[in-house]
Amino acid sequence: MLWLSLTFWIPVSSIDMLCNPNRCPPIVRGDGTCNPGCMNPFCNYDTGVLYNTSAQAQSSDCFPQCPAWGGECTLSTLGNGDCAQHCQDYLCGYDLGDCGYCAESCQKSQLGNECDPECNTDSCYYDMGACSECAEGCNLTIWGDGICNEECNSSPCNYDNGDCFNITCAPDCYLWMIGNSICDETCYAEECNYDDVDCDCSPGCTSELCMRWGLQYL
Repeated sequence: MLWLSLTFWIPVSSIDMLCNPNRCPPIVRGDGTCNPGCMNPFCNYDTGVLYNTSAQAQSSDCFPQCPAWGGECTLSTLGNGDCAQHCQDYLCGYDLGDCGYCAESCQKSQLGNECDPECNTDSCYYDMGACSECAEGCNLTIWGDGICNEECNSSPCNYDNGDCFNITCAPDCYLWMIGNSICDETCYAEECNYDDVDCDCSPGCTSELCMRWGLQYL
């Protein structure tokens, strides 16, 4: 079989949405299992790479599960600038952006301007905040402005669009790791509220065992 390798570049805007580590932890990107939370351009379609070719998309954890993959949806039609209906599925990356950026029919140029129904989805952060505040007091004037604003420091707001990603409550325990249903040993500390009960899986279960269980069932 002859595979074509088409090069494409995912453009970056002045305000770009970042991969949400709560929905797509770094440890699961490209781990061999399709993780729907990583199947978006912000997380590089669950490939773990920044610059992609259509051949690399073939090895993505989710693209092989694209309903029409290998049939009507092929490497030659993927991300070629035209929306191929057979590739219009989130597991196909909405034709690698040709049919939609973060949701079907939602283009990147629409985000954050005014509320567009097609972009009013969780995966598009509700049109990048144009449709509603992701949390009370968090709006576009402060969202992703380079400062960690507590009003926006939550999963629905993508942790202030990454501004709070690097804030720690203990060494190697970042705020986005708290309460994400994974027991992180580095967060099992009083100042981090003991990982917000993530490590309290059962009586007598140590943080080490709970962490091992959490990683096993990611």
